[in-house]
Amino acid sequence: MRKSRLALFAAKTAMIISSTLFLTNCNNMTIDQRVDALYDKMSQEERIAQLKSMYMDQLFDDKGQLDTAVCRKMIPNGIGHFSQYASQKPTDANTLRDRVKAVQRWLIDNTPNGIPALFHEEVLSGINTKDATIYPQQIGQACSFNDVLAEKKTRQTATSLRKMGGVLSLSPMVDVVKNPGFNRLEESYGEDAYLSAVMGTAFVRGLQQGDLKKGVGACAKHYLGYGGGGNADEKELMEEILLPHETMIKFKREFLWWLGCFVAAEGVNLYAILLYHRPAVELVSMIGFVLAISLVFYALCALGRLVVHLISKFAKHR
Repeated sequence: MRKSRLALFAAKTAMIISSTLFLTNCNNMTIDQRVDALYDKMSQEERIAQLKSMYMDQLFDDKGQLDTAVCRKMIPNGIGHFSQYASQKPTDANTLRDRVKAVQRWLIDNTPNGIPALFHEEVLSGINTKDATIYPQQIGQACSFNDVLAEKKTRQTATSLRKMGGVLSLSPMVDVVKNPGFNRLEESYGEDAYLSAVMGTAFVRGLQQGDLKKGVGACAKHYLGYGGGGNADEKELMEEILLPHETMIKFKREFLWWLGCFVAAEGVNLYAILLYHRPAVELVSMIGFVLAISLVFYALCALGRLVVHLISKFAKHR
């Protein structure tokens, strides 16, 4: 009996020492090293799962309860992100918060490496959900020329979205729109590149709050020339159409991602151009690697399509 107790004590002591050494080692690792270590542990199926997206409502039954059988069937290896999770059905903020919590807990407890997902939503004029505070559209905000007020607005939006489990947005839209007939004019800051740059930067400053542990990740869209200017001459393209994007890139170098457009510029089809800024990962820790993998995947797809386009164009002129 005494020997068995000693053996049990020795085993527990060894486990404590091993766990302490492991945690100490993890704490000494850089973010890149931690991401690489996690990625190396993942199977091919898990890596592919991180490139996928779905709507959160698909995992809940008619009574609003998380259906674990559906989870096991649809996301056994995890998932990268949930698209526009707050706007699928009229749902109050507290319910959304609880649903996000339930999904994240299931992912952490029931998938191979316990990787949580990214939840994102549209926030151009406030959170796109029931009972949210709705602000003027961006074209209306532009008329105020008040970047301080624009920053205050997105700071309030970010605080609310974080309380609902959201960590990523699909805003702001900074296309320099010079055509009044453009069907998404109200989402832009209008035709002035400088104003779009100032207001867009204020939007990001308020949304991200200088710390992505508290704020919400921003997405600059659309890159490049979706709202017009894709076929502009080089001077206009560089000095006006690109100015809002350049300004936000340089602003504290905090951006997470850019949403590509679906137009042609200089005769070249732009299917998807998404850029990722690595330092931002240091602010969102391990969860950021999900987005990194997704953007690499889309970038490779865009490159492949561009190569095919160029080959077909070359063959056509031979």
